[in-house]
Amino acid sequence: MFDRLTDEARWVVRRGQDHARATSATTIESEHLLVALSEREGTRAQRVLVDAGLTAERLRGLIDQERDRSLRSAGIEPSPIPVSPSASSLALATSAKNVLRRAVVRSTRGKTKGIDATRLLRAVLDQEAGTVPRLLALAEVDQSALLAALGEEDA
Repeated sequence: MFDRLTDEARWVVRRGQDHARATSATTIESEHLLVALSEREGTRAQRVLVDAGLTAERLRGLIDQERDRSLRSAGIEPSPIPVSPSASSLALATSAKNVLRRAVVRSTRGKTKGIDATRLLRAVLDQEAGTVPRLLALAEVDQSALLAALGEEDA
Protein backbone atom coordinates (compact mmCIF):
# COMPACT_ATOMS: atom_id res chain seq x y z
CA MET A 1 0.00 0.00 0.00
CA PHE A 2 2.74 2.48 0.96
CA ASP A 3 4.60 1.84 -2.27
CA ARG A 4 1.80 3.66 -4.14
CA LEU A 5 2.20 6.85 -2.10
CA THR A 6 3.87 9.73 -3.89
CA ASP A 7 6.47 11.76 -2.02
CA GLU A 8 3.83 14.38 -1.14
CA ALA A 9 1.50 11.69 0.25
CA ARG A 10 4.34 10.21 2.31
CA TRP A 11 4.98 13.72 3.66
CA VAL A 12 1.28 13.98 4.62
CA VAL A 13 1.41 10.68 6.54
CA ARG A 14 4.62 11.69 8.34
CA ARG A 15 3.18 15.12 9.17
CA GLY A 16 -0.05 13.47 10.34
CA GLN A 17 2.10 11.46 12.73
CA ASP A 18 3.61 14.72 14.01
CA HIS A 19 0.12 16.11 14.65
CA ALA A 20 -0.94 12.94 16.43
CA ARG A 21 2.16 13.01 18.60
CA ALA A 22 1.65 16.71 19.43
CA THR A 23 -1.77 15.89 20.88
CA SER A 24 -0.54 12.82 22.77
CA ALA A 25 -2.59 10.57 20.50
CA THR A 26 -1.58 6.94 20.53
CA THR A 27 -2.33 6.43 16.83
CA ILE A 28 -2.57 8.45 13.63
CA GLU A 29 -6.24 9.19 12.88
CA SER A 30 -7.81 10.50 9.68
CA GLU A 31 -8.21 13.95 11.24
CA HIS A 32 -4.43 14.12 11.70
CA LEU A 33 -4.07 13.41 7.98
CA LEU A 34 -6.62 16.16 7.26
CA VAL A 35 -4.57 18.71 9.23
CA ALA A 36 -1.43 17.62 7.37
CA LEU A 37 -3.22 17.92 4.02
CA SER A 38 -4.10 21.51 4.88
CA GLU A 39 -0.40 22.23 5.35
CA ARG A 40 1.05 20.60 2.23
CA GLU A 41 1.72 23.70 0.17
CA GLY A 42 1.45 23.64 -3.57
CA THR A 43 -1.20 20.90 -3.73
CA ARG A 44 -4.75 21.11 -4.97
CA ALA A 45 -5.84 19.45 -1.73
CA GLN A 46 -4.38 22.27 0.36
CA ARG A 47 -5.87 24.97 -1.86
CA VAL A 48 -9.35 23.43 -1.64
CA LEU A 49 -9.14 23.15 2.16
CA VAL A 50 -7.77 26.66 2.67
CA ASP A 51 -10.30 28.14 0.23
CA ALA A 52 -13.02 26.56 2.41
CA GLY A 53 -11.47 28.18 5.49
CA LEU A 54 -9.97 24.93 6.73
CA THR A 55 -6.46 26.00 7.63
CA ALA A 56 -4.31 23.82 9.86
CA GLU A 57 -4.85 26.21 12.76
CA ARG A 58 -8.63 26.17 12.36
CA LEU A 59 -8.70 22.38 11.98
CA ARG A 60 -6.70 21.94 15.19
CA GLY A 61 -9.20 24.21 16.96
CA LEU A 62 -12.12 22.24 15.54
CA ILE A 63 -10.52 18.98 16.69
CA ASP A 64 -10.25 20.42 20.22
CA GLN A 65 -13.90 21.56 20.08
CA GLU A 66 -15.07 18.17 18.86
CA ARG A 67 -13.07 16.38 21.55
CA ASP A 68 -14.55 18.60 24.26
CA ARG A 69 -18.07 18.22 22.87
CA SER A 70 -17.73 14.43 22.73
CA LEU A 71 -16.41 14.25 26.29
CA ARG A 72 -19.21 16.47 27.60
CA SER A 73 -21.83 14.34 25.85
CA ALA A 74 -20.38 11.36 27.72
CA GLY A 75 -20.61 13.28 31.02
CA ILE A 76 -16.88 13.96 31.28
CA GLU A 77 -15.57 17.46 31.89
CA PRO A 78 -12.75 18.15 29.42
CA SER A 79 -9.35 19.09 30.72
CA PRO A 80 -6.12 19.94 28.94
CA ILE A 81 -4.31 16.93 27.57
CA PRO A 82 -0.87 16.64 29.10
CA VAL A 83 1.67 16.26 26.34
CA SER A 84 4.03 13.45 27.05
CA PRO A 85 6.70 11.87 24.91
CA SER A 86 5.30 9.18 22.69
CA ALA A 87 6.80 6.45 20.60
CA SER A 88 8.99 7.56 17.73
CA SER A 89 6.62 5.90 15.30
CA LEU A 90 2.86 5.75 15.76
CA ALA A 91 0.63 3.17 14.16
CA LEU A 92 -2.20 4.06 11.84
CA ALA A 93 -5.63 3.93 13.48
CA THR A 94 -8.52 2.24 11.69
CA SER A 95 -9.76 5.56 10.29
CA ALA A 96 -6.36 6.32 8.71
CA LYS A 97 -5.99 2.75 7.40
CA ASN A 98 -9.41 3.06 5.79
CA VAL A 99 -8.36 6.34 4.16
CA LEU A 100 -5.32 4.64 2.64
CA ARG A 101 -7.38 1.63 1.52
CA ARG A 102 -9.91 3.89 -0.21
CA ALA A 103 -7.08 5.80 -1.88
CA VAL A 104 -5.57 2.54 -3.15
CA VAL A 105 -8.89 1.41 -4.59
CA ARG A 106 -9.36 4.78 -6.31
CA SER A 107 -5.83 4.61 -7.72
CA THR A 108 -6.50 1.25 -9.37
CA ARG A 109 -9.36 2.82 -11.35
CA GLY A 110 -7.49 5.88 -12.61
CA LYS A 111 -4.94 6.57 -15.32
CA THR A 112 -2.25 7.26 -12.76
CA LYS A 113 -1.63 4.68 -10.09
CA GLY A 114 0.13 6.88 -7.56
CA ILE A 115 -1.61 8.22 -4.47
CA ASP A 116 -1.04 11.94 -4.11
CA ALA A 117 -2.44 14.52 -1.68
CA THR A 118 -5.59 15.01 -3.78
CA ARG A 119 -6.41 11.29 -3.71
CA LEU A 120 -5.74 11.22 0.02
CA LEU A 121 -8.09 14.15 0.59
CA ARG A 122 -10.81 12.47 -1.49
CA ALA A 123 -10.42 9.36 0.66
CA VAL A 124 -10.55 11.43 3.87
CA LEU A 125 -13.70 13.17 2.65
CA ASP A 126 -15.36 9.88 1.66
CA GLN A 127 -15.97 9.12 5.33
CA GLU A 128 -19.65 9.09 6.19
CA ALA A 129 -19.19 8.86 9.95
CA GLY A 130 -16.49 9.70 12.45
CA THR A 131 -14.49 12.69 13.49
CA VAL A 132 -13.83 14.22 10.05
CA PRO A 133 -17.53 14.57 9.11
CA ARG A 134 -18.22 16.01 12.57
CA LEU A 135 -15.36 18.52 12.11
CA LEU A 136 -16.77 19.60 8.77
CA ALA A 137 -20.23 20.00 10.31
CA LEU A 138 -18.76 22.13 13.12
CA ALA A 139 -17.02 24.27 10.49
CA GLU A 140 -20.25 24.43 8.46
CA VAL A 141 -18.42 23.10 5.41
CA ASP A 142 -20.20 20.78 2.99
CA GLN A 143 -18.25 17.58 2.26
CA SER A 144 -19.74 17.25 -1.22
CA ALA A 145 -18.75 20.84 -2.03
CA LEU A 146 -15.16 20.06 -1.06
CA LEU A 147 -15.18 16.96 -3.24
CA ALA A 148 -16.61 18.97 -6.13
CA ALA A 149 -13.92 21.62 -5.65
CA LEU A 150 -11.25 18.91 -6.00
CA GLY A 151 -12.53 18.31 -9.52
CA GLU A 152 -12.90 15.13 -11.46
CA GLU A 153 -10.55 12.28 -10.79
CA ASP A 154 -8.56 10.98 -13.75
CA ALA A 155 -10.57 8.35 -15.56
